[in-house]
Amino acid sequence: MKEKDIQETDSGLYLMDGDIDPDIYPTPDAPDAFVNKPACAIRPEFKSNAPTTDQIDRINTLRAAYSNLRDILGYSCKSGVYTSLACTALEESCMWATKGITLD
Repeated sequence: MKEKDIQETDSGLYLMDGDIDPDIYPTPDAPDAFVNKPACAIRPEFKSNAPTTDQIDRINTLRAAYSNLRDILGYSCKSGVYTSLACTALEESCMWATKGITLD
């Protein structure tokens, strides 16, 4: 980020384009920075997204498929580093797919 794109204020540095509002998103060194933060101050990507009934059905189908694949890995592969990495990748993939169902 270029130096001219940043504005310094008493409570910290903020982007000039207004991306960060010091009244809503204070810096950690500002008084009461993160205490009693209003719900409107939570960025959209961090808000809770309650799935609809249709989405819950799709998520359950997805989780069942991932569970089956995990069982196949457990049956087909010896326990070890690479199998563990494969299982972790499955968990991560399931997480992103679930987020895709609820957000896309």
